[in-house]
Parts: sequence; structure tokens; C-alpha cells
Amino acid sequence: MGKERTFYYRRVNWLTPNSHDLQKYVDLAHNKLNTTALRTFPHNEGQLQGINYKHNSKHKLSLLHITYYVPKQPTSLVPDPASVPASETVEKNPPLAHSYMEGDVFVLIKNNDLILCSSGAREGAAKKYIIEILNRCGIDEVFELEQVANVDKVAMLKKEGVKRIKLGSSLFRATYDHMQRKTKKTELMGKLAEEIMSIFGGEVLDNLDDLKAYDNLRVKLEISFDDRKKHGELAAQSLISAGCSMLDSEDEGFSIETKQGNKLTAEDIKVSKKVELNEHGNSVSCEHAWEEMHHYYEELDDTNVLEL
Repeated sequence: MGKERTFYYRRVNWLTPNSHDLQKYVDLAHNKLNTTALRTFPHNEGQLQGINYKHNSKHKLSLLHITYYVPKQPTSLVPDPASVPASETVEKNPPLAHSYMEGDVFVLIKNNDLILCSSGAREGAAKKYIIEILNRCGIDEVFELEQVANVDKVAMLKKEGVKRIKLGSSLFRATYDHMQRKTKKTELMGKLAEEIMSIFGGEVLDNLDDLKAYDNLRVKLEISFDDRKKHGELAAQSLISAGCSMLDSEDEGFSIETKQGNKLTAEDIKVSKKVELNEHGNSVSCEHAWEEMHHYYEELDDTNVLEL
């Protein structure tokens, strides 16, 4: 049987002006860190382990399989349905010299292009692992993994125009994010959240402990274009520009509706592809994932997406 997974394309953006190649750094790191023990790092409540690495010399690709697990943590077994009024789960310890996997992520790297496939682990786990192996080898360059907008969706947005943009955020989270960082959404939503909290609290709150009291309040913002009013060309163009700007942002809590009724979310505009992979336990086959990721990379190359 197969399991559906999504491949995402990411591009490396180096924050230093020098010429960098992530694939060369990753290959160098794995040549030095040539055991799984050397490629294991703390992460959240558990560990990340570079369980498998392969350099495909024929196609000049580097392939990673990164696992996340909590060492020696037992799992819970559920009894089969039976003619009993109640039952209980059973604790099961992992076999000797093993741990139960919480999730994993597969990575294909070609120069500064990446294909990611997560299976129970977040994309951030892959970035954390890459940073750790580079740092362990004395490479402390800073980079970001940038998503690339689907050009077909961007073209559709410009062709059809924007009817409305919806933003949604937790009142506490929006304000917290506004204090920590400024992106297109949180800068706007943070200011709105501050105003609304001044109504509830009598004054603007800037203590994060106090803000937790508002964690279950939500703010939703909708910006829409009214076709019934004439001479709105400038406003219409501004809304299209705002929509395109959202497509390039790091924010994900938005929805854009075109004038023809098509809706775009952050998930829709990412360069990605859904695939069915051979299952392997609670994950998917590593070799099959790598094989299909290679095919997807070739698709992106053939359609010039890598050159955008």
C-alpha cells in the first residue's frame, strides 16, 4: 500500500555575501561525520539522527534521511476490539539498541536547491539538522530556506484580480509575534491586536504574561474590493500588489480570493507536488522517496522552475 506525501521545493538564501554551495557543505560534513553517532543532535524533547546519507555521483545529488525520536521512550499498544466493556492500552518498550521513531524527513540537495518530504516531522527538523552538522564541522554560515511561489498561481492572481484578502491570527500570538519579529501579517495584526486589547483591558498590555489571558481571543481581518464603485483602478491594482506580496511572505495564515472566485492559501502557492510512496512502518520507504524526489527535481529543472 502507498501513503500520500508532499514534496516541497526550497531555495537556499545565504545571509552572507560570499559564494556558498549547501550541497558541498553537506557532503563535506557527512564525509567527516561518517557514523550515525556523530550525526545525532538534541531536538525538542528528543533527538535528530542523520540515519542515512547518499551522494548520487551519477546525477550529482545529495540525499538525506533524518529521523526524530525520543530515546528509549515506550509506545502504547491498543488491544483489538473485543466483547468486553472496557480495556486499557499496554506500554511497550522498544527493542534493545532501538528507539521508536516519532517522525522523519527526506531531503534532496543539488547545489542550493532542496526538495523536502516530511513524514511526521516538520520541515524545521531538516534545517536544524543541516545547521548542526555544518556547525560541528566548523561551518557557521547563516542561511534561510525560502519557498518559491508557484508562477501559475501568481499569473492567475494578476489576471483575475483580487476580490478579498483574509488574515487571521490569535490575538495573543499576533501581538507576541509583533514584539518578536515583523512580517507583513504580524506587523498589521499586531497593531490591531493591541488596539482591541486596549478595549478589553483599558490600556495596551505589553507584558507577555498578561497577554496569555487573551490567548483564546481571535482577530480576523478582511480587506475586500467593491466593484460597484467606479474609478477604483488604483485600489484594485493595490490589492493585487498586496496579494502578490503575501505570496512572497513567510506568513501562512492568509486566504486570497480572486474576482472569479478562485481561492489561494499559503499551501496552494508553494511549489509542491503530492505523491504516493511505498509505506514503511509508520513512515514511507526511504529509497522510494529519494527516487521520486529525483524525478520531481528533474520536472522542476525541465520546466525552468529552478531558474525563477
